[in-house]
Amino acid sequence: MAHRTSSMIWQAWQAMAILVSLANLAHLARADGDCSKCSSIADWNDKHFESCNCWGDPHVSDSWSVNGRFDFHGLGVYRYAHIDACGGGFKMDAFQCQHRDWKHAAVLFVGIELNNGAQVFVNGTQVSTTGKVSVTGTTGDGDLLQMSNPRDGVNIMSDDSCIRINVNAVNLHGDLHYSNGFKVRVPQDAINDKGICGAAKQWKEHVVRGEGDFIFSIEQWRFMCGMCSALGGLHPLNCPSPYFGQFDASPGGEFLRPFEKENERECVSLHEGDTIDKLQANGQNSVVYAILEKSMSCADFCHDRKSQCVDVRDNQDFAPCSFTDGPSKADCDSTEYYDLNCVCMKPDRSAPGPDRRYVCDDKVDAAGNAFHVEDAVKLCKAKAPFLHRAEWDRQGCKNDDECRIDFILGSCVSDVCNAEPKNRVALAKNAGDQDPRRAPNESAERCVADRLGRELCHELTPDADSCSWNVEGVMQEKAEFCEDHICEDTALLQRFSASQTVTSKDALKCQSDVLCAHESANFT
Repeated sequence: MAHRTSSMIWQAWQAMAILVSLANLAHLARADGDCSKCSSIADWNDKHFESCNCWGDPHVSDSWSVNGRFDFHGLGVYRYAHIDACGGGFKMDAFQCQHRDWKHAAVLFVGIELNNGAQVFVNGTQVSTTGKVSVTGTTGDGDLLQMSNPRDGVNIMSDDSCIRINVNAVNLHGDLHYSNGFKVRVPQDAINDKGICGAAKQWKEHVVRGEGDFIFSIEQWRFMCGMCSALGGLHPLNCPSPYFGQFDASPGGEFLRPFEKENERECVSLHEGDTIDKLQANGQNSVVYAILEKSMSCADFCHDRKSQCVDVRDNQDFAPCSFTDGPSKADCDSTEYYDLNCVCMKPDRSAPGPDRRYVCDDKVDAAGNAFHVEDAVKLCKAKAPFLHRAEWDRQGCKNDDECRIDFILGSCVSDVCNAEPKNRVALAKNAGDQDPRRAPNESAERCVADRLGRELCHELTPDADSCSWNVEGVMQEKAEFCEDHICEDTALLQRFSASQTVTSKDALKCQSDVLCAHESANFT
């Protein structure tokens, strides 16, 4: 019953998120943007721009696609954006890889083209450029650069100031040393339905070497494939196979995973015109060897993955992905078979990843104690103060802002539960950097200039716009009483009414090295 209730809550949340995102559809027909006004707009979050924010494992918390907000765990190179109207022709690809211990993907390389052929490539904290392009936030000389601050990342802007991209990096411990994320800003009247940021059918956005939208060089492609294969996860699409020409997946087949039973697998075509290729119907379907144990049908199997069964083929002698000659005796509704080759239509959202409701099952902390969803929520809200009003299990969000913070909280929980204990704080901080109030080119460090005072006002008063503070006083109190922890843990401050007033240093008292409790709430 608990799982069923959780399922109903989660389905209601997804339905609301999709309804909210439908407002974006009207924009997608536009692709003739006026590129003359961008240079006069300083704010990256100005209403003139549409946003596409991708971070974590990976989550798209804003997009101009009909899909709205979603997780996308596609493997290999995917086109995220292709804008012809502004920026001198803007393209962006991301290479996504799966880690051995993860059921999720991570963005490991980002390729960007703009300004009529200039290119920027980001691999972790390393940045390289070709041609004339504005890139800030780096150290080093020449075309090979390093991020000055990985958390802040680098800011890339087209010559007409219409295309703006921030790419950051999260440093991790273990075999996977980092992951990348990005925030894209494009004029509203220039967006289209190309790329993950705008497309309805995500599986169509996979690009392979040799196609026009494939930005990476062959040397970069080989390096990416080799690095990803060494991590031990699913073999990335379109990469050279390390074992006799066999492949793990086809573009858009990620929705089939994770498989629940040993030996289940996706059937991948070895050459054009073979049985699997015909069943795939120009990439619209995925063929999967499913173990049904005479208790379910292919229709059930596909439905459980938010897909629809369109065909079935018998297999030979229980061999996975083998096919009998002639018509199949089974159909989509047959339940009398131990195993079958099911043909499932690819859903538009083709790589949703594991169900978030169960992502913390069987997880432990650094001491070996059970690590639950409640622990993940607490950590996420501590490191991402703007999430203190978000809910993990809200039954439908009221508006887009509420939908956004609920989605980010759910994404953060997914990230920290999926990570090794020593990486959880870094990933929760990364969720904190998705604060929609912060422009992508603004520093992620809360202790820069007067940002700490502004953050505390938002956290401690219901009317933050009327809240004022003394910059020197706030920073002095931070330094004397809370050291640096207040900059990362403001969500742990107690919240009081706006009628209360902070008048002295005694207003802040650190009760531990990470917990600062406010005895009163309003800065004057």
